[in-house]
Amino acid sequence: MKNILKLLIFYFFLFCQVCGNAQIKNGAVFRLVGGSLIQGELLSSNSNFEVRLIDNSIYEVKKNSVTKAFLPEEITLFANGKYNLKKGFLFYYSSGFGTGLAGLNLAGGYQFGNQFEAGGGFGFHTNLFSIPVGNSINTFFNINSYPIFISGKYFFLKEKLLKPYAKLLVGLNNNQTDWGISKINNGFMFETGFGLAFSGRKKTRFFTEILQYNTKVKGIALSNQWDPNTGASTNTDINFNLWINKIIIRFGLFIQILN
Repeated sequence: MKNILKLLIFYFFLFCQVCGNAQIKNGAVFRLVGGSLIQGELLSSNSNFEVRLIDNSIYEVKKNSVTKAFLPEEITLFANGKYNLKKGFLFYYSSGFGTGLAGLNLAGGYQFGNQFEAGGGFGFHTNLFSIPVGNSINTFFNINSYPIFISGKYFFLKEKLLKPYAKLLVGLNNNQTDWGISKINNGFMFETGFGLAFSGRKKTRFFTEILQYNTKVKGIALSNQWDPNTGASTNTDINFNLWINKIIIRFGLFIQILN
Protein backbone atom coordinates (compact mmCIF):
# COMPACT_ATOMS: atom_id res chain seq x y z
CA MET A 1 0.00 0.00 0.00
CA LYS A 2 2.90 2.37 0.80
CA ASN A 3 4.44 1.76 -2.63
CA ILE A 4 1.14 2.58 -4.35
CA LEU A 5 0.85 5.80 -2.31
CA LYS A 6 4.39 6.80 -3.30
CA LEU A 7 3.57 6.15 -6.95
CA LEU A 8 0.44 8.32 -6.74
CA ILE A 9 2.46 11.15 -5.18
CA PHE A 10 5.04 10.82 -7.96
CA TYR A 11 2.27 11.04 -10.57
CA PHE A 12 0.89 14.16 -8.91
CA PHE A 13 4.20 16.05 -8.89
CA LEU A 14 5.00 14.91 -12.44
CA PHE A 15 1.58 16.10 -13.55
CA CYS A 16 2.11 19.52 -11.95
CA GLN A 17 5.53 19.87 -13.55
CA VAL A 18 4.76 19.01 -17.15
CA CYS A 19 1.18 20.16 -17.62
CA GLY A 20 2.33 23.75 -17.39
CA ASN A 21 4.48 23.50 -20.52
CA ALA A 22 3.23 26.04 -23.04
CA GLN A 23 1.32 24.95 -26.10
CA ILE A 24 2.31 26.57 -29.41
CA LYS A 25 -0.69 28.09 -31.15
CA ASN A 26 -1.19 26.66 -34.65
CA GLY A 27 1.88 24.46 -34.13
CA ALA A 28 3.37 22.40 -36.97
CA VAL A 29 6.34 20.07 -37.47
CA PHE A 30 8.22 19.54 -40.75
CA ARG A 31 10.81 16.86 -41.49
CA LEU A 32 13.08 17.94 -44.32
CA VAL A 33 15.28 16.16 -46.85
CA GLY A 34 18.49 15.25 -45.01
CA GLY A 35 16.70 14.71 -41.68
CA SER A 36 16.40 18.29 -40.38
CA LEU A 37 13.40 19.19 -38.25
CA ILE A 38 11.53 22.52 -38.27
CA GLN A 39 8.98 23.24 -35.53
CA GLY A 40 6.92 26.30 -34.71
CA GLU A 41 3.77 28.30 -35.37
CA LEU A 42 2.47 27.91 -38.91
CA LEU A 43 1.77 31.39 -40.26
CA SER A 44 0.88 30.56 -43.86
CA SER A 45 0.96 27.63 -46.30
CA ASN A 46 0.67 29.18 -49.76
CA SER A 47 3.54 28.54 -52.19
CA ASN A 48 5.76 27.61 -49.19
CA PHE A 49 5.26 27.10 -45.46
CA GLU A 50 6.00 30.15 -43.32
CA VAL A 51 6.87 29.19 -39.74
CA ARG A 52 7.55 31.28 -36.63
CA LEU A 53 10.26 29.46 -34.65
CA ILE A 54 10.60 29.29 -30.87
CA ASP A 55 12.99 32.31 -30.89
CA ASN A 56 10.33 34.33 -32.82
CA SER A 57 12.35 34.33 -36.06
CA ILE A 58 10.46 33.58 -39.30
CA TYR A 59 11.57 30.62 -41.43
CA GLU A 60 10.33 29.76 -44.92
CA VAL A 61 10.06 26.04 -45.60
CA LYS A 62 10.03 25.05 -49.27
CA LYS A 63 7.33 22.46 -49.89
CA ASN A 64 9.53 20.38 -52.18
CA SER A 65 12.05 19.97 -49.30
CA VAL A 66 9.46 18.47 -46.91
CA THR A 67 9.44 14.68 -46.47
CA LYS A 68 6.80 14.68 -43.72
CA ALA A 69 4.51 17.42 -42.41
CA PHE A 70 2.48 17.40 -39.18
CA LEU A 71 0.00 20.25 -39.54
CA PRO A 72 -1.99 22.09 -36.80
CA GLU A 73 -5.18 20.10 -37.44
CA GLU A 74 -3.19 16.89 -36.82
CA ILE A 75 -0.99 17.67 -33.80
CA THR A 76 -0.67 19.68 -30.60
CA LEU A 77 2.88 21.12 -30.39
CA PHE A 78 4.58 22.29 -27.18
CA ALA A 79 7.41 24.73 -26.53
CA ASN A 80 9.86 21.95 -25.61
CA GLY A 81 9.47 20.38 -29.08
CA LYS A 82 7.26 17.47 -28.01
CA TYR A 83 3.87 16.92 -29.61
CA ASN A 84 0.72 14.79 -29.49
CA LEU A 85 -1.32 13.55 -32.42
CA LYS A 86 -4.92 14.70 -32.15
CA LYS A 87 -6.43 11.59 -33.75
CA GLY A 88 -5.40 8.37 -35.41
CA PHE A 89 -4.51 4.73 -34.81
CA LEU A 90 -2.38 3.54 -31.89
CA PHE A 91 -0.56 0.31 -31.05
CA TYR A 92 0.27 -0.65 -27.45
CA TYR A 93 2.68 -2.99 -25.68
CA SER A 94 2.63 -3.18 -21.89
CA SER A 95 3.69 -5.26 -18.92
CA GLY A 96 1.93 -5.18 -15.56
CA PHE A 97 2.69 -6.32 -12.03
CA GLY A 98 0.76 -6.76 -8.81
CA THR A 99 0.76 -9.00 -5.73
CA GLY A 100 0.77 -12.51 -7.19
CA LEU A 101 -0.11 -11.09 -10.62
CA ALA A 102 1.88 -10.46 -13.78
CA GLY A 103 0.91 -10.01 -17.41
CA LEU A 104 1.72 -8.78 -20.90
CA ASN A 105 -0.74 -7.07 -23.25
CA LEU A 106 -0.72 -6.21 -26.96
CA ALA A 107 -3.48 -3.87 -28.12
CA GLY A 108 -4.60 -1.49 -30.81
CA GLY A 109 -6.93 1.47 -30.68
CA TYR A 110 -8.22 4.61 -32.35
CA GLN A 111 -8.11 8.09 -30.84
CA PHE A 112 -11.09 10.07 -32.08
CA GLY A 113 -9.78 13.56 -31.32
CA ASN A 114 -12.63 14.39 -28.93
CA GLN A 115 -11.05 13.00 -25.73
CA PHE A 116 -12.17 9.41 -26.39
CA GLU A 117 -10.23 6.34 -27.46
CA ALA A 118 -11.48 2.79 -28.11
CA GLY A 119 -9.64 -0.42 -28.92
CA GLY A 120 -9.00 -4.04 -28.09
CA GLY A 121 -6.29 -6.66 -27.79
CA PHE A 122 -5.00 -9.85 -26.18
CA GLY A 123 -2.37 -10.88 -23.67
CA PHE A 124 -0.90 -13.41 -21.28
CA HIS A 125 -1.59 -13.19 -17.52
CA THR A 126 -0.58 -15.34 -14.58
CA ASN A 127 -2.44 -15.21 -11.25
CA LEU A 128 -1.45 -16.70 -7.90
CA PHE A 129 -4.36 -17.17 -5.49
CA SER A 130 -5.11 -19.10 -2.30
CA ILE A 131 -7.99 -21.27 -1.07
CA PRO A 132 -8.58 -21.95 2.63
CA VAL A 133 -8.51 -25.71 3.32
CA GLY A 134 -9.51 -26.57 6.89
CA ASN A 135 -7.84 -25.41 10.09
CA SER A 136 -7.30 -21.93 8.53
CA ILE A 137 -4.61 -23.32 6.20
CA ASN A 138 -4.40 -21.67 2.78
CA THR A 139 -3.39 -23.70 -0.25
CA PHE A 140 -1.91 -21.69 -3.14
CA PHE A 141 -2.61 -22.26 -6.83
CA ASN A 142 -1.59 -20.55 -10.05
CA ILE A 143 -3.68 -19.88 -13.16
CA ASN A 144 -2.27 -18.93 -16.55
CA SER A 145 -4.70 -17.20 -18.89
CA TYR A 146 -4.84 -15.71 -22.39
CA PRO A 147 -7.31 -12.81 -22.23
CA ILE A 148 -9.01 -11.10 -25.15
CA PHE A 149 -10.52 -7.72 -24.39
CA ILE A 150 -11.93 -4.40 -25.52
CA SER A 151 -11.11 -1.10 -23.81
CA GLY A 152 -12.03 2.56 -23.70
CA LYS A 153 -10.31 5.71 -22.41
CA TYR A 154 -11.43 9.21 -21.56
CA PHE A 155 -8.70 11.89 -21.58
CA PHE A 156 -9.23 14.69 -19.08
CA LEU A 157 -6.71 17.07 -20.67
CA LYS A 158 -6.46 16.34 -24.39
CA GLU A 159 -4.15 19.23 -25.27
CA LYS A 160 -1.55 19.01 -22.50
CA LEU A 161 2.00 17.70 -22.47
CA LEU A 162 1.00 14.92 -20.09
CA LYS A 163 -2.40 13.36 -20.76
CA PRO A 164 -4.17 11.80 -17.74
CA TYR A 165 -7.06 9.46 -18.51
CA ALA A 166 -9.62 7.12 -17.01
CA LYS A 167 -9.74 3.58 -18.42
CA LEU A 168 -12.20 0.69 -18.57
CA LEU A 169 -11.22 -2.71 -19.95
CA VAL A 170 -13.54 -5.74 -20.21
CA GLY A 171 -12.88 -9.15 -21.67
CA LEU A 172 -12.70 -12.92 -21.31
CA ASN A 173 -9.86 -14.81 -19.66
CA ASN A 174 -9.11 -18.05 -21.50
CA ASN A 175 -7.84 -19.94 -18.45
CA GLN A 176 -5.49 -22.92 -18.63
CA THR A 177 -5.10 -25.84 -16.23
CA ASP A 178 -1.86 -25.84 -14.28
CA TRP A 179 -0.19 -28.01 -11.66
CA GLY A 180 -2.68 -28.70 -8.89
CA ILE A 181 -5.76 -27.67 -10.93
CA SER A 182 -7.66 -30.44 -12.70
CA LYS A 183 -10.42 -28.28 -14.21
CA ILE A 184 -10.79 -24.56 -14.89
CA ASN A 185 -13.48 -22.56 -16.68
CA ASN A 186 -12.95 -19.43 -18.72
CA GLY A 187 -13.85 -16.31 -16.77
CA PHE A 188 -15.02 -12.72 -17.18
CA MET A 189 -12.39 -10.07 -16.38
CA PHE A 190 -12.34 -6.29 -16.18
CA GLU A 191 -10.03 -3.45 -15.16
CA THR A 192 -10.80 0.09 -14.07
CA GLY A 193 -8.39 2.87 -13.16
CA PHE A 194 -6.26 5.75 -14.33
CA GLY A 195 -3.24 6.29 -16.55
CA LEU A 196 -0.82 8.87 -17.93
CA ALA A 197 0.25 9.11 -21.57
CA PHE A 198 3.48 11.01 -22.26
CA SER A 199 4.17 13.31 -25.21
CA GLY A 200 7.27 12.87 -27.35
CA ARG A 201 9.29 13.95 -30.36
CA LYS A 202 8.88 10.59 -32.09
CA LYS A 203 5.97 8.25 -32.77
CA THR A 204 6.90 5.92 -29.90
CA ARG A 205 5.91 7.22 -26.44
CA PHE A 206 5.55 5.91 -22.89
CA PHE A 207 2.51 5.38 -20.68
CA THR A 208 1.83 4.08 -17.20
CA GLU A 209 -1.36 2.98 -15.44
CA ILE A 210 -2.64 1.97 -12.02
CA LEU A 211 -5.73 -0.24 -12.23
CA GLN A 212 -8.07 -2.45 -10.22
CA TYR A 213 -7.84 -5.92 -11.82
CA ASN A 214 -10.82 -8.27 -11.40
CA THR A 215 -11.37 -11.76 -12.79
CA LYS A 216 -13.68 -14.72 -12.15
CA VAL A 217 -12.11 -18.15 -11.57
CA LYS A 218 -14.11 -21.36 -11.24
CA GLY A 219 -12.90 -24.95 -11.31
CA ILE A 220 -11.55 -27.90 -9.35
CA ALA A 221 -8.19 -27.96 -7.56
CA LEU A 222 -6.35 -30.86 -5.93
CA SER A 223 -5.08 -30.35 -2.39
CA ASN A 224 -2.62 -32.79 -0.87
CA GLN A 225 -3.87 -33.45 2.69
CA TRP A 226 -1.70 -35.14 5.33
CA ASP A 227 -3.32 -37.10 8.16
CA PRO A 228 -1.12 -36.75 11.28
CA ASN A 229 -2.73 -39.83 12.84
CA THR A 230 -1.93 -42.26 10.04
CA GLY A 231 0.93 -40.41 8.35
CA ALA A 232 -0.82 -40.87 5.00
CA SER A 233 -1.50 -38.15 2.45
CA THR A 234 -4.43 -37.99 0.05
CA ASN A 235 -5.46 -35.71 -2.81
CA THR A 236 -8.72 -33.92 -2.09
CA ASP A 237 -10.88 -32.20 -4.71
CA ILE A 238 -11.59 -28.55 -3.91
CA ASN A 239 -14.35 -26.83 -5.85
CA PHE A 240 -13.64 -23.10 -6.08
CA ASN A 241 -15.69 -20.21 -7.44
CA LEU A 242 -13.89 -16.94 -6.71
CA TRP A 243 -13.44 -13.33 -7.73
CA ILE A 244 -9.79 -12.29 -7.76
CA ASN A 245 -9.35 -8.56 -7.06
CA LYS A 246 -5.88 -6.99 -7.20
CA ILE A 247 -4.13 -3.70 -7.88
CA ILE A 248 -1.97 -3.79 -11.01
CA ILE A 249 0.63 -1.23 -12.09
CA ARG A 250 1.34 -1.24 -15.80
CA PHE A 251 4.13 0.31 -17.88
CA GLY A 252 4.35 0.31 -21.65
CA LEU A 253 4.96 1.86 -25.04
CA PHE A 254 2.56 3.10 -27.66
CA ILE A 255 2.96 4.19 -31.27
CA GLN A 256 0.76 6.90 -32.78
CA ILE A 257 -0.05 6.73 -36.49
CA LEU A 258 -1.83 9.43 -38.46
CA ASN A 259 -4.85 8.58 -40.60
